[in-house]
Amino acid sequence: AGFSGEDLPRCVIPTAIAEKVIEVDPSQQNNIAGMEQKAKINYTFGNGAIASRSTHEYHEPISRGVVIDFDRITRLLEHVFTQELGLKTANMNLLMTDSPVNTKENKQKLCEIMFEHFKVKSFSLMNTAVLSLFSTGTTTGLVTECGQGLTYAVPIFEGYALPHAMHTLNIAGGDITQK
Repeated sequence: AGFSGEDLPRCVIPTAIAEKVIEVDPSQQNNIAGMEQKAKINYTFGNGAIASRSTHEYHEPISRGVVIDFDRITRLLEHVFTQELGLKTANMNLLMTDSPVNTKENKQKLCEIMFEHFKVKSFSLMNTAVLSLFSTGTTTGLVTECGQGLTYAVPIFEGYALPHAMHTLNIAGGDITQK
């Protein structure tokens, strides 16, 4: 995650979340108007989440390039925006990259989260393959990407990905490092 005009991202963290339920001592509960606080959840993100796998419940909200847990990805994005980048997202213009294999429903849900939860001013969800090709100064070509959970080849013509001609392979970096 970072800012336009900068050569490098400000932060790079794995999309990992660790959660640990902490029981609240009844003597220290804030019992206002009969409301009881029974437990608190401690969240850890990124490399810290990976390191605390043995003591926390571990989650990866993205699988094979597709968001599978929108509640946890929202928490991760909150962490990135507020803690890592120090931003207030209200009235902010945001560009987010997206896997070519993501479904239309998931893209719509991400847009909904950005506008309704984060209150961004404008939001653009861009295909990573198209952006990779644009970075070379061309608009037509074949982009092959190998990520953590998915490898794909995307033909692009005049800046538009051709989804009917895209090929994916469910073998990627995560599969190689786990073997």
